[in-house]
Amino acid sequence: MDVESILRPSRLFFVLVGFWPSENKKKPKLCRIKTYLIGIFVVTLAIDQCRTMLTLGTDAASLAEYSVDAVGLIVMSTKVIPFVVQRDSLLSMLSKTNGLSKHEEASNGQNIVKHWKLRHTIAVKYLTRLYLIVLVTYISAPLILQDKGFPLRGNFPSFIVNTSWYILAYVTESIMLSLATSGVLVCDMLLILFVCDLCSELNCTALLLEELGQGQRDFTTIVEKHVAALNYGKSFCDVTSVVFLFQAIVTTSAICLAGYTAMKTTSTIILTKMLMVLLTTMMQLFINCYIGEIITEAFLIVRTAIEDSDWLFCPSKDQKGAFLILLRTEKPLRLGVGTFGVMNLKSFTEFMYNALSYLAVLNTMIRGQ
Repeated sequence: MDVESILRPSRLFFVLVGFWPSENKKKPKLCRIKTYLIGIFVVTLAIDQCRTMLTLGTDAASLAEYSVDAVGLIVMSTKVIPFVVQRDSLLSMLSKTNGLSKHEEASNGQNIVKHWKLRHTIAVKYLTRLYLIVLVTYISAPLILQDKGFPLRGNFPSFIVNTSWYILAYVTESIMLSLATSGVLVCDMLLILFVCDLCSELNCTALLLEELGQGQRDFTTIVEKHVAALNYGKSFCDVTSVVFLFQAIVTTSAICLAGYTAMKTTSTIILTKMLMVLLTTMMQLFINCYIGEIITEAFLIVRTAIEDSDWLFCPSKDQKGAFLILLRTEKPLRLGVGTFGVMNLKSFTEFMYNALSYLAVLNTMIRGQ
């Protein structure tokens, strides 16, 4: 199971963002430039929308109206920028993913590999469709609703609408928004790939431990496989810890602002956009929390397998290896939110509760003015 064969259905997005593995080996500078350009597009759009929101949002109604695009782009920035900064680490993990995948093919856990490969495919398809729906909604809403404007508000002066440059400006902004969305989609695809590969490795390790008592496996191979999976998982958690911290903070705030905008706006196009942003933001937060949940669950499966195995009846050399695995499973592998907590389904409920609490406070404060 080569990593490029897994990513092939999404090759266009990875090539656009500069993360396609073989292209990175042949043209590393070009790929790096493409990655940085995506980051620049996202930051430029986010800064411009924030400027527009602060400049034109003179009251509660106008602030809610102009915050819709700013909220979405800020969330995109918190996802894309950390990945751009840690580009080399992510490419290194991609190479490790390739090695782990080959190791899985050589084991008897093909069913486990197929299971996680299927989950990866389903998740990628779902995310791709979701992002395409949001992107098409943003680009086509002004045209369908006959609103003489742009997909994003404030990037171009209003007088361009009545000039011959309107179509060119509209297409330019649509392309920039499409590239920025591709960057966010690739970030999510990488997360899903890393998690599925890690869980596949841990599940295969648990399977080998279950077969230990039947004399079918060499314990040294099992220990090496477990160590490789843990090192891979630790690298993943280290790379994404700060990323998830910023995303959790911004996403919670974004859900609060999106909810407030949805309650206050009377514009159909603004309401449509904000509902799309709210749906996407909540889905991203849920995916991040669910990723943390399944990583911990896969880790604990290994602990259960070693405890239920007949390692006490193995030779003394193998018993030492089993004891090392038990020691390593004392501290579960968890996806952290910086140093403030962990990502799991319980965290998702806490984030949503905090977002709704902030929304109630914000609504009360603005109503009291």
